[in-house]
Amino acid sequence: MPSFRLAGRALPVVLGLLLAPPVAGQRPDALPPTNQEMFAPMDWPAPDGVRRPGGEPGPAYWQQEADYRIEVELIPAEHRVRGSEVIHYVNHSPDDLPFVWVQLEQNLFATGSRGSLINSGSRWRGAFDQGGVQLEGVQVIQDGASYVPDITVDGTRMRVD
Repeated sequence: MPSFRLAGRALPVVLGLLLAPPVAGQRPDALPPTNQEMFAPMDWPAPDGVRRPGGEPGPAYWQQEADYRIEVELIPAEHRVRGSEVIHYVNHSPDDLPFVWVQLEQNLFATGSRGSLINSGSRWRGAFDQGGVQLEGVQVIQDGASYVPDITVDGTRMRVD
């Protein structure tokens, strides 16, 4: 009989099986039905110029490109960081992009943000005065022309039209 030791004493372990009676009309040795559909062949899209039959990139495959130049200044007396960022974004897609999304992670700590309400009381501390990103302006330069785009900030996401 198997046993376990607890503080130097051997404790006997009794293993028992609970047997259920067979369902009427079912052989007692019949196996229950299984979910074989999860092992059925996948209905993958046909290979095209973007993806080859094995899934690797094809001749028409593309990826977006983004390069960043960030300049920051630490202001210890104010407990702030001030900076600017230039994002050089290249659309390699065959489609026009009417907008792009920019992630503003520090808005997680802005007063009243959804993130600060979720993290309040945790080790991540939640919001603090003047937390988050205070945007002084957004400018787009496209094909040599400069303009101020419409932007929408929703928490940690900024949509630049």
